[in-house]
Amino acid sequence: MFRKKSAIYLILVIAVVLIMSTSCERKGTLNTNLQPYITITNYFGADSTSLISGPLLFQQTIQWSGTDEDGWVEGYAFRVLNEEGEPIATPGYDVLDENGWVKFYTPSAEQDIPLSQSAETTIWRDQCYSTVNFPAADANGDSANVVSIFEVKCIDNAGNESDIARKYFQAHSHTPSIFLDTEIDGKTISTAIIFSFVMKDGDPFVGDDPYYFKYKLERRKLDGTIVGGYPDEWISTLELPDVSLALHSALNGNALIPNTIENDVLQDSTFLRIKAIDTALIESEELEISFIVKEGFYPGTVIYYGDGNANANGIYSLGASHFATYLDDAISDILPSVQTSDGVHYATAFWYDGEDKYSAIGSNDFKTYMRWGYNGEYKDNDPHKRREDKTLDEITGQEYFCEIIGYDIRLDGEPYYYPPIPAEDDHLQVDDDGKEWLRVGANDAIGQATTVTFTSYGGSLDNMYGEHTFEVRAIDLQGAVDLTPHEFTYTIVAPVPKEEKSGILIIDDDADTGESPGGYVDTLYTYIISDYVEEHGYINRKELSLSNGMSGLHHAKSIIAPSDIQQYKAIIYHSDNGAAEFDFWKEFEAFKIYLLHGGNLILSGGGTLKIIHEKCSDNGFNILEEYFGIPMNNTSINRVSSEYLVNPFFIKAIAEGSFNDIDLLLPSFNSTITNPMAPFLSVNGLGPVAYFNSHNSEVIFSYGCKDVAEDPPGCPFHINPTQEEYDLYNGLPVALKYETTNNSCYIFGFPLSYMDRDQVKTMMTQILNDLP
Repeated sequence: MFRKKSAIYLILVIAVVLIMSTSCERKGTLNTNLQPYITITNYFGADSTSLISGPLLFQQTIQWSGTDEDGWVEGYAFRVLNEEGEPIATPGYDVLDENGWVKFYTPSAEQDIPLSQSAETTIWRDQCYSTVNFPAADANGDSANVVSIFEVKCIDNAGNESDIARKYFQAHSHTPSIFLDTEIDGKTISTAIIFSFVMKDGDPFVGDDPYYFKYKLERRKLDGTIVGGYPDEWISTLELPDVSLALHSALNGNALIPNTIENDVLQDSTFLRIKAIDTALIESEELEISFIVKEGFYPGTVIYYGDGNANANGIYSLGASHFATYLDDAISDILPSVQTSDGVHYATAFWYDGEDKYSAIGSNDFKTYMRWGYNGEYKDNDPHKRREDKTLDEITGQEYFCEIIGYDIRLDGEPYYYPPIPAEDDHLQVDDDGKEWLRVGANDAIGQATTVTFTSYGGSLDNMYGEHTFEVRAIDLQGAVDLTPHEFTYTIVAPVPKEEKSGILIIDDDADTGESPGGYVDTLYTYIISDYVEEHGYINRKELSLSNGMSGLHHAKSIIAPSDIQQYKAIIYHSDNGAAEFDFWKEFEAFKIYLLHGGNLILSGGGTLKIIHEKCSDNGFNILEEYFGIPMNNTSINRVSSEYLVNPFFIKAIAEGSFNDIDLLLPSFNSTITNPMAPFLSVNGLGPVAYFNSHNSEVIFSYGCKDVAEDPPGCPFHINPTQEEYDLYNGLPVALKYETTNNSCYIFGFPLSYMDRDQVKTMMTQILNDLP
């Protein structure tokens, strides 16, 4: 039984094998692979030379379509042949296989290896079109109507190739023109230069992209005789990374040869001969220029901190104690910023302090955004003006047409610390005298700018606080370095916390006039604080604005350095000519930093406080609102008068709360108020007094008006109030106190120097003793 079943099983296996064998043989017979088919689908181009009707633009985009009835098309290959049927290279497709088919990288090829040297190439790709530059030049490079043949084939998934499809094209193109982008004809240049060639072509829809250029250098005597030195051959740019740029430099081993000068007389010149070859292989007419090559040029370096011209500053810093809260209209740079609980803080320039040094108050988040360049990069070396890209000799200021390729950088006598580019190998430059520099390329991440941070000073506040010098020198294409590196010296001081502030600073914003005589006013302010301090700080803002010439750092506004005022417990700022404008509003930046860190401010003014308030409101400076409780609108402060002879009714500051009344000083030093030569012309009252219409502050003094009375007989002025005027002015708030969690600030709408000095002293002593 077992043998019978085994026999049956064997017969079934043999039958299945026979059936499968027969089936495979039958399939091979029925499915012979069919050849794929390709056709060129463009309507232009001819099927033979006899059918060419006229020339076409040399650059044509040719399209094709391939099919395969029993599979699919895997790829396409094409080539260009001349009229004799010989394969030719064309611009963009100049690497061919042994049969003239254009070669491409395989998808996985390493494309850093030139295509002509790569082993990972193929003639097949799946693109169904190609833009071909057909030759339109004769053997001499002149424009001609030239016939070329375009051939294309495809291959299917079984490896079978189609028959070749072809079209005949007669190409035409205009003769290009050649120009030199750098205007050096007749000029004196250095031994290093990048010749920048430009081609212009008249062909429509094609553009002005060259195929390559060729040029030749010659030294010629004045009689035209060629002097040796340069090879007698045309140099092609075809293999250069950019065919439009030809570099000559000692760094490249092909520096230009200096021309001969004997007894200050030029003996020979250098000539440059250039031709452009466009993608139709047509050569331009030759362009020839001449110039003089000279040694001894050196670049100049510019650190853009406004050296000698504060308006040209382009360096800014930002930190917890160095910032601006507004962007001036004059700022063209995009400034770094940070969001804080106080709002947005923007980077701002260094200040120029009382010791004629660039200064800033530091912090562990303090950053300086350094920026530098080269002499001639911008008009007048001002980064806010037109970019000129001229390389000027450091000594003579002469343009010498040489690229700046890098910079050497130092901070505090050491190579600048920048972890991504450590000062080692090619990035470490050691001078003959042992000085070490970080060397960077002009196109590196810190080629012309860097952010100097806490880390740059070794990660130590002790190292950060103090004087620093940032040095930069430019390096040009000759390899020449700036012989006198540019330096920026600045000081970062430690912040003074509120609890360590002490003493009083008086800021004088008065011109020395009869309305505010300098000697009297200075003595008065020294006297009224004498019971609180024996010595005090002093800044004359008007003199400062005239002397240091650095107002451009902060766009003709703040000139008082926060580092000069931060140590004081209180600042008394006065402008006591009540009819004259003053500049308190311009110091918003400096006072904002001072007040934010716990300072106290006392402001003595007069009628022009109204103008100051308007200036603050118009510029968005909220110092009067934030620290004096006076809203930012143009009606919060008003004035009784803008002149001394108009409404001179103020004779007393009426005290509110714990203070005592303060009388107007009579007779007055101001001869308009008290005229000793003609007493009948005396007004015996103060006109330019400011009062506060709206505020959130404590009123400490009110307007004390003269009694209602008739004007004296013979007096040409209206000096006594009517009942209506008395009711209008008497009791108006003229002095305020405003306290925040961190400050106490006082503002006086009447000038303190016009009041009784002893009474003012009593009040001031009380204010200073009450300061937190």
